[in-house]
Amino acid sequence: MSTSQKPGIIATIKKFIADHEGKPFTHEDIHAELIRKFPNREPSGMMATIKTWAVPGEMKKLGYLLVKQGKQYTAHPMEGLPNGKKFAEGPQAPEKIKKDAPPSPIRLFRYTQDKAEELFGRSASIEREVHDLIEKHMECFLGIRLVAHEYSTGTKHGGRIDSLGLDKNNYPVIIEYKRHSNENVVSQTIDYFGWLIDHKGDFYVAVLQRLGQDVANAINWNSIRLLCIAEDFTRHDKSIASLYKDKNIELIRYKYFADDMLMLEWVIL
Repeated sequence: MSTSQKPGIIATIKKFIADHEGKPFTHEDIHAELIRKFPNREPSGMMATIKTWAVPGEMKKLGYLLVKQGKQYTAHPMEGLPNGKKFAEGPQAPEKIKKDAPPSPIRLFRYTQDKAEELFGRSASIEREVHDLIEKHMECFLGIRLVAHEYSTGTKHGGRIDSLGLDKNNYPVIIEYKRHSNENVVSQTIDYFGWLIDHKGDFYVAVLQRLGQDVANAINWNSIRLLCIAEDFTRHDKSIASLYKDKNIELIRYKYFADDMLMLEWVIL
Protein backbone atom coordinates (compact mmCIF):
# COMPACT_ATOMS: atom_id res chain seq x y z
CA MET A 1 0.00 0.00 0.00
CA SER A 2 1.45 3.36 -1.01
CA THR A 3 2.01 6.22 1.43
CA SER A 4 -0.66 8.31 -0.32
CA GLN A 5 -3.23 5.57 0.30
CA LYS A 6 -2.55 5.24 4.03
CA PRO A 7 -4.01 8.46 5.50
CA GLY A 8 -7.61 7.36 4.94
CA ILE A 9 -6.85 3.93 6.38
CA ILE A 10 -5.13 5.38 9.45
CA ALA A 11 -7.92 7.90 10.05
CA THR A 12 -10.47 5.06 9.93
CA ILE A 13 -8.42 3.01 12.42
CA LYS A 14 -8.26 5.97 14.81
CA LYS A 15 -12.01 6.62 14.49
CA PHE A 16 -12.81 2.93 15.03
CA ILE A 17 -10.84 2.88 18.28
CA ALA A 18 -12.41 6.15 19.48
CA ASP A 19 -15.90 4.81 18.69
CA HIS A 20 -15.19 1.60 20.63
CA GLU A 21 -13.88 3.30 23.76
CA GLY A 22 -14.26 0.94 26.70
CA LYS A 23 -15.42 -1.98 24.50
CA PRO A 24 -13.22 -4.99 23.64
CA PHE A 25 -12.20 -5.37 19.98
CA THR A 26 -9.64 -7.26 17.91
CA HIS A 27 -7.45 -6.37 14.94
CA GLU A 28 -9.82 -8.53 12.87
CA ASP A 29 -12.73 -6.26 13.85
CA ILE A 30 -10.83 -3.24 12.53
CA HIS A 31 -9.87 -5.19 9.39
CA ALA A 32 -13.55 -5.97 8.68
CA GLU A 33 -14.42 -2.27 9.00
CA LEU A 34 -11.62 -1.29 6.60
CA ILE A 35 -12.69 -3.89 4.03
CA ARG A 36 -16.26 -2.53 4.25
CA LYS A 37 -15.11 1.07 3.79
CA PHE A 38 -12.31 0.43 1.26
CA PRO A 39 -13.45 -2.62 -0.78
CA ASN A 40 -10.90 -1.99 -3.53
CA ARG A 41 -7.85 -1.93 -1.26
CA GLU A 42 -5.59 -4.95 -0.80
CA PRO A 43 -6.66 -6.73 2.45
CA SER A 44 -3.23 -7.97 3.58
CA GLY A 45 -1.78 -4.47 3.22
CA MET A 46 -4.56 -3.07 5.40
CA MET A 47 -3.87 -5.66 8.11
CA ALA A 48 -0.18 -4.69 8.10
CA THR A 49 -1.20 -1.05 8.67
CA ILE A 50 -3.49 -2.09 11.53
CA LYS A 51 -0.66 -3.95 13.26
CA THR A 52 1.50 -0.86 12.96
CA TRP A 53 -1.02 1.71 14.21
CA ALA A 54 -3.53 -0.10 16.45
CA VAL A 55 -0.94 -0.73 19.18
CA PRO A 56 -0.46 0.79 22.66
CA GLY A 57 2.50 3.01 21.70
CA GLU A 58 0.69 4.74 18.82
CA MET A 59 -2.61 5.05 20.69
CA LYS A 60 -0.77 6.69 23.59
CA LYS A 61 -0.01 9.61 21.25
CA LEU A 62 -3.75 10.02 20.65
CA GLY A 63 -4.58 10.06 24.36
CA TYR A 64 -5.74 6.45 24.71
CA LEU A 65 -4.57 3.68 26.98
CA LEU A 66 -4.79 0.47 24.95
CA VAL A 67 -4.99 -2.59 27.19
CA LYS A 68 -4.36 -6.00 25.64
CA GLN A 69 -5.97 -9.22 26.88
CA GLY A 70 -5.14 -12.16 24.63
CA LYS A 71 -6.18 -11.09 21.11
CA GLN A 72 -8.53 -8.40 22.40
CA TYR A 73 -7.84 -4.74 23.11
CA THR A 74 -9.77 -2.18 25.12
CA ALA A 75 -9.20 1.57 24.71
CA HIS A 76 -9.46 3.91 27.71
CA PRO A 77 -8.99 7.71 27.68
CA MET A 78 -5.75 8.67 29.46
CA GLU A 79 -7.04 12.00 30.77
CA GLY A 80 -6.22 12.31 34.46
CA LEU A 81 -3.61 9.56 34.57
CA PRO A 82 -0.43 10.48 36.42
CA ASN A 83 2.80 10.83 34.45
CA GLY A 84 4.57 7.55 33.97
CA LYS A 85 1.35 5.49 33.99
CA LYS A 86 -0.08 6.44 30.64
CA PHE A 87 -0.29 3.07 28.96
CA ALA A 88 0.23 -0.62 29.58
CA GLU A 89 0.75 -3.68 27.41
CA GLY A 90 -0.03 -6.20 30.15
CA PRO A 91 -3.33 -8.01 30.73
CA GLN A 92 -4.70 -5.50 33.22
CA ALA A 93 -5.15 -1.72 33.18
CA PRO A 94 -3.29 0.43 35.74
CA GLU A 95 -4.95 0.99 39.11
CA LYS A 96 -5.83 4.57 38.13
CA ILE A 97 -7.96 3.31 35.25
CA LYS A 98 -9.64 0.71 37.44
CA LYS A 99 -10.52 3.23 40.15
CA ASP A 100 -11.68 6.01 37.82
CA ALA A 101 -13.77 3.80 35.49
CA PRO A 102 -17.56 4.05 35.96
CA PRO A 103 -18.70 1.25 38.28
CA SER A 104 -20.32 -1.74 36.59
CA PRO A 105 -23.74 -2.86 37.90
CA ILE A 106 -22.15 -6.28 38.46
CA ARG A 107 -18.69 -6.81 39.94
CA LEU A 108 -17.22 -10.30 40.18
CA PHE A 109 -14.29 -11.37 42.35
CA ARG A 110 -12.16 -14.48 42.70
CA TYR A 111 -10.71 -15.07 46.14
CA THR A 112 -8.54 -17.52 48.09
CA GLN A 113 -7.44 -17.52 51.72
CA ASP A 114 -4.53 -15.22 50.84
CA LYS A 115 -5.83 -12.77 48.25
CA ALA A 116 -8.76 -11.51 46.22
CA GLU A 117 -8.89 -10.13 42.66
CA GLU A 118 -11.56 -8.60 40.50
CA LEU A 119 -12.49 -10.34 37.27
CA PHE A 120 -13.13 -7.99 34.36
CA GLY A 121 -15.86 -8.85 31.90
CA ARG A 122 -15.64 -9.04 28.13
CA SER A 123 -17.98 -9.41 25.19
CA ALA A 124 -17.98 -12.23 22.65
CA SER A 125 -15.38 -11.97 19.89
CA ILE A 126 -18.14 -12.63 17.33
CA GLU A 127 -21.94 -12.82 17.63
CA ARG A 128 -21.91 -16.53 16.80
CA GLU A 129 -19.98 -17.24 20.01
CA VAL A 130 -22.73 -16.11 22.39
CA HIS A 131 -25.46 -17.45 20.08
CA ASP A 132 -24.03 -20.99 20.08
CA LEU A 133 -23.24 -21.01 23.81
CA ILE A 134 -26.74 -20.00 24.87
CA GLU A 135 -28.41 -22.44 22.48
CA LYS A 136 -26.23 -25.28 23.80
CA HIS A 137 -27.28 -24.61 27.40
CA MET A 138 -30.60 -22.84 26.83
CA GLU A 139 -32.63 -24.76 29.42
CA CYS A 140 -30.04 -24.04 32.11
CA PHE A 141 -29.49 -20.36 31.20
CA LEU A 142 -33.04 -19.35 30.29
CA GLY A 143 -35.40 -22.15 31.26
CA ILE A 144 -36.32 -22.49 27.57
CA ARG A 145 -36.28 -25.54 25.29
CA LEU A 146 -34.69 -24.94 21.90
CA VAL A 147 -37.11 -25.42 19.00
CA ALA A 148 -35.12 -24.15 16.00
CA HIS A 149 -31.75 -22.60 15.16
CA GLU A 150 -31.66 -19.71 12.65
CA TYR A 151 -35.22 -20.32 11.51
CA SER A 152 -35.98 -18.91 8.05
CA THR A 153 -39.16 -16.84 7.78
CA GLY A 154 -39.39 -17.57 4.05
CA THR A 155 -38.51 -15.71 0.86
CA LYS A 156 -41.41 -13.26 1.10
CA HIS A 157 -40.62 -12.03 4.62
CA GLY A 158 -36.88 -12.52 4.10
CA GLY A 159 -35.86 -12.91 7.74
CA ARG A 160 -33.99 -15.43 9.87
CA ILE A 161 -34.85 -15.79 13.56
CA ASP A 162 -31.74 -16.53 15.61
CA SER A 163 -33.48 -18.97 17.99
CA LEU A 164 -37.02 -20.21 18.46
CA GLY A 165 -37.91 -21.79 21.78
CA LEU A 166 -40.64 -22.91 24.13
CA ASP A 167 -40.58 -21.97 27.83
CA LYS A 168 -41.78 -23.98 30.86
CA ASN A 169 -45.30 -22.58 30.40
CA ASN A 170 -45.22 -23.69 26.76
CA TYR A 171 -45.19 -20.08 25.57
CA PRO A 172 -43.39 -19.57 22.23
CA VAL A 173 -40.13 -17.62 22.54
CA ILE A 174 -38.22 -15.59 19.94
CA ILE A 175 -34.56 -14.88 20.79
CA GLU A 176 -32.24 -12.46 18.98
CA TYR A 177 -28.54 -12.01 19.81
CA LYS A 178 -26.16 -9.11 19.23
CA ARG A 179 -22.49 -8.96 20.12
CA HIS A 180 -22.63 -5.26 21.09
CA SER A 181 -25.47 -2.76 21.40
CA ASN A 182 -27.45 -2.44 18.19
CA GLU A 183 -30.41 -0.14 17.58
CA ASN A 184 -32.14 -2.67 15.34
CA VAL A 185 -32.38 -5.59 17.76
CA VAL A 186 -35.71 -4.69 19.45
CA SER A 187 -37.42 -3.51 16.26
CA GLN A 188 -36.23 -6.65 14.48
CA THR A 189 -37.60 -8.88 17.24
CA ILE A 190 -40.99 -7.12 17.15
CA ASP A 191 -41.09 -7.70 13.39
CA TYR A 192 -40.56 -11.43 14.01
CA PHE A 193 -43.39 -11.33 16.58
CA GLY A 194 -45.76 -10.19 13.82
CA TRP A 195 -44.52 -12.94 11.54
CA LEU A 196 -45.03 -15.63 14.20
CA ILE A 197 -48.61 -14.52 14.90
CA ASP A 198 -49.37 -15.15 11.21
CA HIS A 199 -47.45 -18.46 11.06
CA LYS A 200 -48.56 -20.46 14.08
CA GLY A 201 -48.78 -23.56 11.93
CA ASP A 202 -45.10 -23.30 10.97
CA PHE A 203 -44.16 -23.01 14.64
CA TYR A 204 -46.31 -26.02 15.49
CA VAL A 205 -44.47 -28.10 12.89
CA ALA A 206 -41.08 -26.95 14.21
CA VAL A 207 -42.04 -27.95 17.76
CA LEU A 208 -43.45 -31.26 16.52
CA GLN A 209 -40.21 -32.12 14.73
CA ARG A 210 -37.96 -31.13 17.64
CA LEU A 211 -39.92 -31.92 20.80
CA GLY A 212 -42.68 -34.32 19.75
CA GLN A 213 -46.46 -34.51 19.44
CA ASP A 214 -47.38 -34.05 23.09
CA VAL A 215 -45.36 -30.84 23.46
CA ALA A 216 -46.62 -29.46 20.13
CA ASN A 217 -50.22 -30.01 21.21
CA ALA A 218 -49.52 -28.15 24.46
CA ILE A 219 -48.28 -24.88 22.85
CA ASN A 220 -49.79 -21.96 24.76
CA TRP A 221 -50.52 -18.96 22.53
CA ASN A 222 -51.75 -16.76 25.39
CA SER A 223 -48.33 -15.13 25.39
CA ILE A 224 -45.25 -14.87 23.18
CA ARG A 225 -41.93 -13.91 24.79
CA LEU A 226 -39.35 -11.80 22.93
CA LEU A 227 -35.79 -12.03 24.28
CA CYS A 228 -33.05 -9.66 23.09
CA ILE A 229 -29.56 -10.63 24.30
CA ALA A 230 -26.66 -8.20 23.82
CA GLU A 231 -23.67 -6.72 25.62
CA ASP A 232 -25.77 -3.59 26.19
CA PHE A 233 -28.73 -1.69 24.77
CA THR A 234 -29.12 1.80 23.36
CA ARG A 235 -31.59 4.35 24.71
CA HIS A 236 -33.57 3.78 21.50
CA ASP A 237 -33.86 0.04 22.22
CA LYS A 238 -34.99 0.65 25.81
CA SER A 239 -37.57 3.20 24.69
CA ILE A 240 -39.03 0.86 22.08
CA ALA A 241 -39.14 -2.02 24.58
CA SER A 242 -40.97 0.21 27.10
CA LEU A 243 -43.49 1.31 24.47
CA TYR A 244 -44.26 -2.31 23.59
CA LYS A 245 -44.42 -3.79 27.09
CA ASP A 246 -47.52 -5.69 26.03
CA LYS A 247 -45.27 -7.70 23.70
CA ASN A 248 -43.36 -9.23 26.66
CA ILE A 249 -39.98 -7.94 25.50
CA GLU A 250 -37.05 -8.88 27.73
CA LEU A 251 -33.68 -7.14 27.37
CA ILE A 252 -30.83 -9.27 28.68
CA ARG A 253 -27.22 -8.10 29.01
CA TYR A 254 -24.50 -10.74 28.78
CA LYS A 255 -20.86 -10.63 29.85
CA TYR A 256 -18.10 -13.23 29.90
CA PHE A 257 -15.83 -13.51 32.92
CA ALA A 258 -12.56 -15.47 32.96
CA ASP A 259 -12.68 -18.47 30.59
CA ASP A 260 -15.72 -20.31 31.89
CA MET A 261 -18.27 -17.88 33.35
CA LEU A 262 -21.23 -16.16 31.74
CA MET A 263 -23.34 -13.44 33.38
CA LEU A 264 -26.91 -12.72 32.24
CA GLU A 265 -28.58 -9.57 33.61
CA TRP A 266 -32.24 -8.76 32.94
CA VAL A 267 -32.69 -5.03 32.27
CA ILE A 268 -35.48 -3.42 34.28
CA LEU A 269 -37.67 -1.33 31.96
